[in-house]
Order: sequence, then structure tokens, then C-alpha cells
Amino acid sequence: MSVEEMNKLEPGEPWDFLLSNVQTWMSAALTNDETCLDGLNVVEEGPLKQGIVKRAMLIKKYTSISLMLVNFLKDGTIQHQSRGLQSHKDGSVHPNEGS
Repeated sequence: MSVEEMNKLEPGEPWDFLLSNVQTWMSAALTNDETCLDGLNVVEEGPLKQGIVKRAMLIKKYTSISLMLVNFLKDGTIQHQSRGLQSHKDGSVHPNEGS
């Protein structure tokens, strides 16, 4: 659905509303990824669980990267949560406010 929304964008058209929708959907997808992984905590260890966790972690990684790119398109910044840094379109990197 997000790709479909982004394909609706026209040159010169305000992107904010559509990109806000995409951010919402990507955030929900990331939450679903985390919920899936949390649910696997009660599953008995074994090769099947290992395979599922490995794939779920990969999906979560790609979802997170996709959300980061959408945030960059909308806000012009990329959040580096683990480092408390923020990258700007001009290439500069600054500490996040409140970090």
C-alpha cells in the first residue's frame, strides 16, 4: 500500500500528507515485526525457531531501513537511535535533542 501511495505523488505536489501516511504504515509494520519476535519468546528452542527468528530479524531490519528512508524524504533527517545522532541532508551529523 505504501508504494501505491508514493506512486500517486506528482512533481511539485506537497508530499507531507502522503508521506505521513507512509510513515504511519511503516511504523505499524515495524511494531508488527517486534510483536512477532516477542511472541517467539515462548516457543521452544530448536532449528525451526532459529530459522523463523533469523528471517523475522531480517524483515525487521529492512522495515526499519525503509522507515528511515521515508523519514529522510519527509523530514530531511535520519535518526541513528543507537548512537543518539541525527544526519541532515547537508551531510552534517549532530546529537539528537534530548539524547
